[in-house]
Amino acid sequence: MLDASAAINLLGSGIAPEFLQLLAPLSVTIVRNTASEVLSHPLDAEDLPLNSLSAKSLIRIVEPSPATIELAVELMTAAEPDDLGDGESFAIAMASVVNGTVVLDDQKARRVCSARFPHVPIADSIQLFRHPLTAQIGDSRRKDALRSALRIARMRVLEKDFPWVQEILGDEV
Repeated sequence: MLDASAAINLLGSGIAPEFLQLLAPLSVTIVRNTASEVLSHPLDAEDLPLNSLSAKSLIRIVEPSPATIELAVELMTAAEPDDLGDGESFAIAMASVVNGTVVLDDQKARRVCSARFPHVPIADSIQLFRHPLTAQIGDSRRKDALRSALRIARMRVLEKDFPWVQEILGDEV
């Protein structure tokens, strides 16, 4: 289950269709409420936006169930510092309801998810880039995709992922 930032990072890679094709066995999904945050592709207009990727069955955009909506509202209306935005809330809630993995880059969202839903595995955008399935694109294309996501989509890199990013990009980091 992608959060909006994870979806934007994939779109910002410049090779989202190819990436999503390789990740197809993982059934990459985004809740419609989260997808609404992804208004357009962060690159130029000739690239595929999220709705086109969905139409090509490269990503699933799903409607939230009543249970998902209820959990998402709880997360959005939680007292500070545990309140989350709607995109993160719907991604976490849906992952909890369907027993899926959620892809989050935001530290606060990751903390809240871990505390409230310890059964929900949490991944981050870099894990999608370094997944064995995406290695098939080759080192050079993966490097270009990572560079694009970092610069254009402003992808966050968690501290645990710095060594891998530095290994791929070298002095460009």
